[in-house]
Amino acid sequence: MMIKCSYIFPLLLAFAAFTVRSQAQRVYLDDALHPVEQGKATFYAEVVGTDSGRVQAKVMDLKGVLKAIGDFKEADLQTPDGYFTYYYPNGTVESQGNYVLGGKDGLWLRYNSSGQPLAEKVYDNSRLDDLVFTQAQQMPSCPGGQRALVKQVQDQVGKLKGHATALFIVEKDGTLSDIKVIGAADQERSDQVVALLGKSPAWTSGLQYGQPVRVQMRVPLK
Repeated sequence: MMIKCSYIFPLLLAFAAFTVRSQAQRVYLDDALHPVEQGKATFYAEVVGTDSGRVQAKVMDLKGVLKAIGDFKEADLQTPDGYFTYYYPNGTVESQGNYVLGGKDGLWLRYNSSGQPLAEKVYDNSRLDDLVFTQAQQMPSCPGGQRALVKQVQDQVGKLKGHATALFIVEKDGTLSDIKVIGAADQERSDQVVALLGKSPAWTSGLQYGQPVRVQMRVPLK
């Protein structure tokens, strides 16, 4: 039976639209399941459902072989957060355990490719609580921006000689700590800058996987 061209063309359009939509729903990931550009990816993930407020997704290698099924915090699959099962290429379970805000945490069960249990592994995600980042996915920001901050310093303290740079940590609540000035020729003015920054209004904290983190900042004072 011959199919009329008038039927074929709409079918081709529908198939093309489905293909584009499917590709758009993919999130590309590196070995640690962190989002990356497609060209740097080891895996990609696609949403398969929801469970207890989390988004369930399957993780495939770039050849389309299932690598894992697990929970993510957000619909755009930015943060692994919940129970995960990893698989060998032959389909047997490789490991099972929990992610907490992007990192493996607690007891993970492990198996060989024949399904026999291996030694369990325990991860401690709490040690990251006090980690200080120098680069976060979303860097801290100050009220009015850094230019306004530098202008305030120059207006109230004056211009510092040398290659003066303010160095400090933006805490999770936006307050500044461990404030110091390096590279300045005038210690008295450096101390005044430290005192001024200590009274600074709270910054918007840095974020890693959607959670506030401590971030060290370097702000040139010129």
